[in-house]
Amino acid sequence: MAAPVSHIYFAKRFFDISGLEIDQKAFIVGTSFPDIRYLGIIDRTKTHFSEVSLEQVKAEKDPFKAGLLFHNYHDLKRTEYIQQSGLYKLLPDNKFISQAEKFGEDVLLYGLSRDWFMFKDFFREVNSDELSYGLQTQDVEAWHKLISDYISEPPSSLSVGHFCEKLIDGQEMAEQIPELLHIITNNADARQILAGTRAYFEDLFK
Repeated sequence: MAAPVSHIYFAKRFFDISGLEIDQKAFIVGTSFPDIRYLGIIDRTKTHFSEVSLEQVKAEKDPFKAGLLFHNYHDLKRTEYIQQSGLYKLLPDNKFISQAEKFGEDVLLYGLSRDWFMFKDFFREVNSDELSYGLQTQDVEAWHKLISDYISEPPSSLSVGHFCEKLIDGQEMAEQIPELLHIITNNADARQILAGTRAYFEDLFK
C-alpha cells in the first residue's frame, strides 16, 4: 500500500499524463477509497486485487472504479519498487516500519503539489459508489474527514500520529510511527529511495 498523500499525488499525475476524460473528483475519491479498510469496516478482498494494469485503468469508464483500480496498480508497483530498493535494510526492525516508510514518502511528496485544498474539497460529499460496498454513510464520512484533515497540511509526526489513532491498532501505531518517521526522514539514503518513487511512476505513466 501507499499512504494518502502518495495515492492522491500519483493519481493526479496519472490523470494528467494519460489525459483521462473522466470526472477527476470521482477518480481521486475512488483511488483513496480502498484503504477505508483500515477503519475495520470492510474486508480487504472487496477493494484490493492481486493484478491490475494501467490498460485496465484507462479502459474503465466509471471514474470511481477507475480510481479504485489505479489504487491497486499503485500499491502493486510501489511494493515492487520498495522491495527492489533495499530500503528496509536501512531501517529499524519494527512491525510498523512498512507503514512508517509510506508516511515518509508522503512527507517528501506533499510539497510537489499545490492542489491539496482542491483535493480536500473532493471529500466534502459521499460518493454513491462508496455506499455500494455495504458501508454506512457515517462510516464513509468519517473516512473522508480523516483524509481531509490529514491532507490539509504537510505531514508531520503530529499529523501522522493523529491519523493513525483512528485506524486498527491505532493507539500502538500512533505511539511508534511518529518516532519511526523521524528516523526515516533523517536518513539521507532512505529519503533518496522514497523520493525515487516519483521518477519511477512518471516513467510507468508515459
